Amino acid sequence: IERASAPTLFERFGVKDQATYVFRPDGYVLARCRGIGAAFARDAILEALKGGSRAAAKGAGACDSTLERDRLYDALAALIDETAENERARVLAPLMALLAAHPMDPAAVRQSIERAR
Repeated sequence: IERASAPTLFERFGVKDQATYVFRPDGYVLARCRGIGAAFARDAILEALKGGSRAAAKGAGACDSTLERDRLYDALAALIDETAENERARVLAPLMALLAAHPMDPAAVRQSIERAR
């Protein structure tokens, strides 16, 4: 898609020039990459179909998979839904502290969510 034909879409996803986005069937972003990356998109889809938590990507930092982040959000949402309203602060406070201290450690966050259950 050219920027001129869909400027709102480019703005919504923060694309300045070119980007490759792979969307899950439910509309969530599975993976994204700066530039045009057909091989990246293929690898991301294959990794997701294998049940992997990260899209395969070449070049450190060049591409970012959001699959694991989406899974963590889903687990957190389920925890909130399962927790009585008057217990939410007690259950969520330690988890929020962990997120602040270790924002890039999905395994630690997932363990904390499971412990809170």
